[in-house]
Amino acid sequence: MDQLGAFLVSLHPPEGRDPRHWHVPPEQHAVEIVSHNVIALSILLFTLSRPRKGVKITRDIQRGPFDMFFALVLIACLVIQTYYNYLMNPKWVVNLLHPCHIMSLMDVYLLIGKSPKLLHWIYNVSAFYTFFTVLALVFPDTSMLYLPYHIHVFWIQHIVVLLVPIYMLGTRKLTLDLFDNYFFIVAACVADLFFVNVQGFAGYLTSVNVNYLLWPPPSSPFTGQNYRTQSALAITVAMWLTGFVFVRLVRECVRPILFHFPPASFKMETFDSSSSSKKRK
Repeated sequence: MDQLGAFLVSLHPPEGRDPRHWHVPPEQHAVEIVSHNVIALSILLFTLSRPRKGVKITRDIQRGPFDMFFALVLIACLVIQTYYNYLMNPKWVVNLLHPCHIMSLMDVYLLIGKSPKLLHWIYNVSAFYTFFTVLALVFPDTSMLYLPYHIHVFWIQHIVVLLVPIYMLGTRKLTLDLFDNYFFIVAACVADLFFVNVQGFAGYLTSVNVNYLLWPPPSSPFTGQNYRTQSALAITVAMWLTGFVFVRLVRECVRPILFHFPPASFKMETFDSSSSSKKRK
């Protein structure tokens, strides 16, 4: 672990390094990198290897004008965010690895994508990432949004990111597969691996606090050296809660309002992956 810690220190020279860069000691970063990878990868591979029941998508999705409108709004926001981050500091472009920017890309594919199976997967995984958007809207960190209309872009992007999954479910373009916790486990493991391996190393290389993995955000209840592990546990629980609360709210409140929309253009069939694998044998 000491060698890995020393390697992390060598990724960014002391010159230009933020004084808060090693809020958590490098040796502890090393322990967390190894432990998170081992635990998350093991759970993810075990989950993916298990037979399960789910929804089989058999047709394409019918697109409407709102699909393209929302997609263009999100693309415009991403372009503006990239440009503004580069203007403020070229290395701040790594801030595009924040969850809401990644969710914007996922939503763009949900709105214009072609593959029914991939759309179903992305939608069911991203439902559990609704927590990050809600968190950004309730506790917005706008301290660095000082360029013209930058704060407006922030609010527009986050509101649209929250609206897209509601729109897709409310208009019956996509459905959520709630037979078990399969997609929640996949979502949690993928998020953990992305935070540790992609966002974390982007922070080590640039000394930019990508997704607050170098030091805690201003409004965080966790501020000590163990704040990353504490935050990860709290986020996992919050992802599960917001994922299922989101589904309940949309089904009970939004769908009755949007009842006039036509039914989904794909057929849903329950299937058992274990039985289908036996037939192939």
